[in-house]
Amino acid sequence: MKKGLLVKKSLLACALALPASALAAEGLSYSFIEADYLIQDIDYYEDNDFFDNFAEDIDDGDGFNLRASAALTDNIFTFGSYSSTEADFAYVDDGGGFVNRREDVKTLKLGLGFNAPISDTLDFVATGGYTDVDLGDFSLGRDENDDLNSGDDIQEAFDDLNEDDSDGYFFDIGGRAQLASWLEFGAGVRYTDLDYGDSTSVFGNFLFELSDNVGINLGGDFGDDVNTYSLGVRYSFN
Repeated sequence: MKKGLLVKKSLLACALALPASALAAEGLSYSFIEADYLIQDIDYYEDNDFFDNFAEDIDDGDGFNLRASAALTDNIFTFGSYSSTEADFAYVDDGGGFVNRREDVKTLKLGLGFNAPISDTLDFVATGGYTDVDLGDFSLGRDENDDLNSGDDIQEAFDDLNEDDSDGYFFDIGGRAQLASWLEFGAGVRYTDLDYGDSTSVFGNFLFELSDNVGINLGGDFGDDVNTYSLGVRYSFN
C-alpha cells in the first residue's frame, strides 16, 4: 500500500474525534445551535515503526465545527454537525521524493438521541447515527464530473457512496449534569466505525451559561491516536 494513501487514511481517522452529539433534567436543553473552534493533537505516528522514514509527523490541525440539535419529544432528539479541519504533513514517497501536502478533512454527522432523567439535575444520554469523512471537497460519493441533473450520474454517486470506506456509524453513551445554575457538565464514551477502521474515545464538556440562552462551551475528546479540543458558543432554545 502506498504511504500517501496511508497518510490520507490517517487524516480521515483524525476526523473521528470531532464532536458528534449533543449531550431532560431541569435546565438542560436539547434544542440548540453551536459553533466551535477546533484544535487537534495527533499522535498517530509516534509509536508506529512503519512511518520511521517520514520526514515530519502530521502537524496538529485546526478548524471549525457547526452543529445543531432539536428535541422531537421529551426523550428523543435529532442532531447534525459539519466540521472542517486542516493539517500539514510531509513524507518520503515510494520513489524517494519529498512530498509536502496540506489536506482539508470534512466531516458530516447525522443522528438521533435518547435522553432520560436520572435525577432532577442529571440525564442519561445515548446517541447514534451516520458519519461521512472526506478529504478535500465534501462529496457524499459525488465527484466533480457528476451531473446532478442526470439520473445515471446520481445513481453512480450513490454507488460510490456505498463503496466509500470513509463512511460508517457512531454511538455515544454518557450523561449531562446541571452542576449549578450557570454550569453544565457532560461526559461519555464514543465508538466510531468506518469501513477502514474503528476507534473508541472518551469525551467531556463544560457549558458556562452566560444567560438562559447563551453559553460558552469548552470540550475535549481523547483517544489513543488523536485528542481534540473545542471552544465555542452555544445558543439554546429553552
